[in-house]
Amino acid sequence: MSDLLKHGRLAYVVPHETHEVVLARYVQTDSYSDGFFTFFGTDLTIPAEDVEIVELAVTRSVS
Repeated sequence: MSDLLKHGRLAYVVPHETHEVVLARYVQTDSYSDGFFTFFGTDLTIPAEDVEIVELAVTRSVS
Protein backbone atom coordinates (compact mmCIF):
# COMPACT_ATOMS: atom_id res chain seq x y z
CA MET A 1 0.00 0.00 0.00
CA SER A 2 2.94 2.32 0.57
CA ASP A 3 3.47 2.50 -3.20
CA LEU A 4 0.16 4.43 -3.40
CA LEU A 5 1.42 7.17 -1.11
CA LYS A 6 1.93 10.61 -2.60
CA HIS A 7 2.84 13.90 -0.97
CA GLY A 8 -0.14 15.21 0.98
CA ARG A 9 -2.07 11.92 1.05
CA LEU A 10 -3.97 11.12 4.23
CA ALA A 11 -3.78 7.67 5.77
CA TYR A 12 -4.85 5.86 8.89
CA VAL A 13 -1.67 4.54 10.47
CA VAL A 14 -0.46 2.77 13.60
CA PRO A 15 2.91 4.12 14.77
CA HIS A 16 5.21 1.30 15.92
CA GLU A 17 5.18 0.71 19.67
CA THR A 18 1.55 1.90 19.94
CA HIS A 19 -1.82 0.28 19.39
CA GLU A 20 -3.66 3.42 18.30
CA VAL A 21 -4.92 4.09 14.81
CA VAL A 22 -4.50 7.76 13.93
CA LEU A 23 -5.08 9.92 10.87
CA ALA A 24 -1.81 11.29 9.50
CA ARG A 25 -0.59 13.20 6.47
CA TYR A 26 2.21 11.80 4.31
CA VAL A 27 5.01 14.23 3.39
CA GLN A 28 7.76 13.53 0.86
CA THR A 29 10.23 16.37 0.39
CA ASP A 30 11.88 14.84 -2.70
CA SER A 31 11.52 11.75 -4.86
CA TYR A 32 14.57 10.11 -3.28
CA SER A 33 13.36 10.21 0.33
CA ASP A 34 11.07 7.64 1.95
CA GLY A 35 8.96 10.44 3.40
CA PHE A 36 7.37 10.77 6.80
CA PHE A 37 4.00 11.18 8.47
CA THR A 38 2.82 14.27 10.34
CA PHE A 39 0.06 14.17 12.90
CA PHE A 40 -2.65 16.81 13.21
CA GLY A 41 -2.45 19.11 16.22
CA THR A 42 1.13 18.10 17.06
CA ASP A 43 4.69 18.75 15.91
CA LEU A 44 5.33 15.00 15.83
CA THR A 45 6.73 13.44 12.67
CA ILE A 46 7.50 9.75 12.17
CA PRO A 47 9.41 8.18 9.26
CA ALA A 48 7.21 6.16 6.90
CA GLU A 49 9.05 2.94 7.74
CA ASP A 50 8.09 3.34 11.42
CA VAL A 51 4.33 3.08 10.89
CA GLU A 52 1.92 0.43 9.72
CA ILE A 53 -0.54 1.75 7.16
CA VAL A 54 -4.04 0.53 7.99
CA GLU A 55 -5.95 2.24 5.20
CA LEU A 56 -5.60 5.19 2.87
CA ALA A 57 -8.14 7.88 3.62
CA VAL A 58 -10.71 8.68 0.98
CA THR A 59 -10.72 12.32 -0.01
CA ARG A 60 -13.17 14.03 -2.31
CA SER A 61 -13.46 17.48 -3.75
CA VAL A 62 -16.39 19.55 -2.60
CA SER A 63 -17.83 22.04 -5.03
